[in-house]
Amino acid sequence: MRNAVCTLLLAVAVACATATASLHDLFGVRTGMRKSDVHAKLSAAGTFVRNERKRQEVWEVRDPRYRGAIVGYDAEWKVRFITAVANEQGTRVRYADVLDLSRAQHQSAGTSHTYRWTPPHARYTIIAIGNDPEVLTYLTLTTTEREEEEEEEEEED
Repeated sequence: MRNAVCTLLLAVAVACATATASLHDLFGVRTGMRKSDVHAKLSAAGTFVRNERKRQEVWEVRDPRYRGAIVGYDAEWKVRFITAVANEQGTRVRYADVLDLSRAQHQSAGTSHTYRWTPPHARYTIIAIGNDPEVLTYLTLTTTEREEEEEEEEEED
């Protein structure tokens, strides 16, 4: 019995570590990726909808968890952020499935919950937002403040 419990706990720990460690992209898109590469990835996952202000694009995606994606680019047309919009009639995504809740910053106001976490050694931050205490509505990968500061310093030189 004790071995079975230990095995189960180990399996759960590995599954949790894998879930959070594997989130480095959304639909194959990562921060810093060039616009042409983004289009190749998202064209395979969905359909372009429209351009928005401030170098942003809106896409519909074919994924039971998400219905759309918003991609924001920097001045060099590299991904500054990508946001997935949850499919509320589809498979729901729990905050714990995409980030380490024990290390994430959590803010709540009324029913709104925002979790922010930068994985160790990552150059991006995961932000999960929703009105449900367990499942998200928006999931964003964005460049870290550290990376943005480095880019600003390079521009000043």
